[in-house]
Amino acid sequence: MRHLHLILVSIWLLSSCKPSGSNALVDQINGTLRDGGTLDSIPVRSRTEEKIIEVMERVQQGQEAAAGQSVIVPETEALFHAADSLADEVDAPGLSIWTDTQIGFYYYSLSQLETAFPYFLKSSKRFASTRDRELIDPVDCFLKNAYFFGNIGEHTQAVAYLREALHFVDTTGTAYASILFALGAEYCSLGDAKQAEEYFILSKNSAKQRDPVRYAKALGELAL
Repeated sequence: MRHLHLILVSIWLLSSCKPSGSNALVDQINGTLRDGGTLDSIPVRSRTEEKIIEVMERVQQGQEAAAGQSVIVPETEALFHAADSLADEVDAPGLSIWTDTQIGFYYYSLSQLETAFPYFLKSSKRFASTRDRELIDPVDCFLKNAYFFGNIGEHTQAVAYLREALHFVDTTGTAYASILFALGAEYCSLGDAKQAEEYFILSKNSAKQRDPVRYAKALGELAL
């Protein structure tokens, strides 16, 4: 009986460590986004993977069309809705989180908070049940969710997402200082001056050689 138990455990460990096709695609997507590549350069191995890329390309088309727009344009909105509908056909939680976040942020950027809220609510719920290795562009998703929830006064939730973003961010890049600064701002909103100061100092130190604008902002906060 003990021998059988060991065999079953070994099988489970092997299956859990072996990357699935979908996780391999997620790795390729994240690498491509990180390196500034294009999604159409990623080889797909199934109709499901083809749909995942298609959803992301439609969202990107919507984002490109929305650049510079200060109001909702029906043709642009239709691109996001088409991507959303197609995403519902795919069982890929990481894609759903990414899609909901990008569509929510589109409305958030246009100050349409009520319209944005359901999308961020869906992404927020999915975060809890999605493994890290399934997440697409996790830093961007956690940051945008943090910005939205902080904007509507949910500062504790915003802090939680910013802390999650720290687990994925490249600490040698400018995004690291931005996240630290955002944490300082959220702790200010929570009335925790000590924590806020600690994060503003960390942001200042990180930004000093990489991001002069963020460095100046951190200095400004520390001078208050």
